[in-house]
Amino acid sequence: MSESTKEVVETAALSALREEIEAIAKLATSVDRKKANSIIGKELPPTFVELLPTIAALVFVNANGVNRGLSVARIRNYCDDMKRGEWRKNHQGVAFYSNKRMADGQHRMAAVAISGTTQTMLLVNGMEEDSIDTVDRSTRRTAGESLVMKGMGNGKLLAKAGKEVMQYSAKVEGRSDRFTDIQIETFTVANRDLLQHGLAIGEDSTHNVTDPCLTRADAQMVACILVSGGWHIYLIEAFLSSLQRGVATYPEAPTTFLSKLLMRSKLSDRRKDVIPKFDQKALCLKALDLWAHNMSVTKLKWSLSEGVPTNVMPDDIKPKS
Repeated sequence: MSESTKEVVETAALSALREEIEAIAKLATSVDRKKANSIIGKELPPTFVELLPTIAALVFVNANGVNRGLSVARIRNYCDDMKRGEWRKNHQGVAFYSNKRMADGQHRMAAVAISGTTQTMLLVNGMEEDSIDTVDRSTRRTAGESLVMKGMGNGKLLAKAGKEVMQYSAKVEGRSDRFTDIQIETFTVANRDLLQHGLAIGEDSTHNVTDPCLTRADAQMVACILVSGGWHIYLIEAFLSSLQRGVATYPEAPTTFLSKLLMRSKLSDRRKDVIPKFDQKALCLKALDLWAHNMSVTKLKWSLSEGVPTNVMPDDIKPKS
C-alpha cells in the first residue's frame, strides 16, 4: 500500500470514528450533559469520576481541541481492553486545561464512548498548557515486569515464553496475535508449570553441545510451544537433542537436514540463507511431526502458504488407553 493510499484509508477511518462518537453524544440525556459540563474546567482536587459512554462522547466532542494526532488503532485496542474487562482504575485518566480544553486522555475518552462500557477514571483540572510536555515520558510496565514485582523471579522469561506460545497458537488458528500485557500475564500464571518445564528442556538441549544449531533462547521457546501443545516430554527432549547435535535416529531423519539448515542460517553471511525466527519454529514443528512418524526426508521446506504447523501432538502418536 502506497503512502498516499495509506493516508486516505487512515483519514477515512478517523472520519468514521468521529461520526460514531458524535452519534453516541447525541444520545446523551440532559443529566448526561449536566454531568459532562460539571467535570470540565473546574479547578477541584483530583477525583475519580464515573464515565458513561455518552458522557465520554460529550467530553470528546466538546472539549477535545488542539491535541496530538488520534490513532484509530489505539482507540480500538483500548476499546477491546474495556470490553474484556481488562481496564483498571489507576492514576492515568483525563486532564483538562483551565480553559476547559482536554489536555490528556482523548484516546481513553473515545474508547469509553465506543466500548459501550462505563469506566471510572481519575479527573484532573487546571493544568497549565506547557505542562503537557512532561506527560507520557516513561515506558509502560510489561507483563514480565509485573510478574517480577509479584515475586516471580524469572517472570520476564516466563512472560516471554507465554507470549511466544500465545502468538504461535494464534497464527495456527488464523487469529490476531496481538495480546495485552494483562492477557499475557494471566496466561503465564495459569501455565507457569508447563512453561517452566519447557524452558528447562530447551536449556538442557544446549548442554554439552559444542555448537548447537538453536541458541538456548530459541530452543526454550520451541520447547515451550511444544509442551503447551501436549507433546510428550521424552519426545521433545529426544527430538531437540538429535536436532542440536545434527544426528539421525534413523536414515534420512529430518533432524539431520534441519540441523544443517539452521547452522547455515546461523553462520552464513548471505541474506538468502538466514531463516527468520518464526520460520525456524515452524520448521522445527514440521520436522518433529515427520520425525515422530519415522518419515525420511531429503529436503525440508516451509512457507506460510501451506499453513502454520500445529503445535498439538497428533492423536496417532499418543499412547493408547
